[in-house]
Amino acid sequence: MATAEPARVEQEIAEFNKDPEGYIARRFTELAEWDFPVWCAINVRIQTKKGKNVPLMLNRIQRRMWDWLLEDLIARRPVRWFILKARQEGVSTFWLALFLWLTSLRAHREALICAHDEASTQNFNNRQRAMYTQLHPMLKPSCLTNRRDLLYFGTTTQDRRRGAGVGLESKLVYATAQRGQLGRSYNFHAVLLSEFALWPELKVDVEDQMVGLLQTMSDEAGTIIILESTAKGENEATKW
Repeated sequence: MATAEPARVEQEIAEFNKDPEGYIARRFTELAEWDFPVWCAINVRIQTKKGKNVPLMLNRIQRRMWDWLLEDLIARRPVRWFILKARQEGVSTFWLALFLWLTSLRAHREALICAHDEASTQNFNNRQRAMYTQLHPMLKPSCLTNRRDLLYFGTTTQDRRRGAGVGLESKLVYATAQRGQLGRSYNFHAVLLSEFALWPELKVDVEDQMVGLLQTMSDEAGTIIILESTAKGENEATKW
């Protein structure tokens, strides 16, 4: 049912285009709980190399990652991957969209986006905030905090005073590998560590960072740790 095959996704897009609000109302639970490929196609927009703003239709590599992710979830395994990638394949885009999906439609979820330097971390933040800004209103949660180090989905203070409740209370946290110990003050359910093989070259204490991070996470099914990197040869990151 959750396949990312283009034929199924395109059929759902055609139904969506007939009546967007009616489609989301009818399929809201499915879009929120398991239909990530269609949620992306009707709800997330990205910038192409040619400068166009287009819907996120999962490419071949992204579809394969989704298939493997489903295998882990169905088997009730915690998701623990090291992705050795080439550039411009859409690997980072896939996980940015997935983490936004996980936190913007579920309560009490905390996810970490961490890159090897400040510029890359800020780039991830900008891309994810752009995705959030363009979400369909019916799939877009209220945001209590929207800044370079945190996207905090929750009811605004003004609405809370009116009795609206606290909202999702879910967070997307952005950090740089070179700044302090990761995971402090949080209980992360999903983590993306980008260009992990570069960390030792930047004098990041990989052992200290990973030990501190793993202490904040459980090994329950559905928790996610993704280490992704272009190749850099043998170093401290290799053993992970």
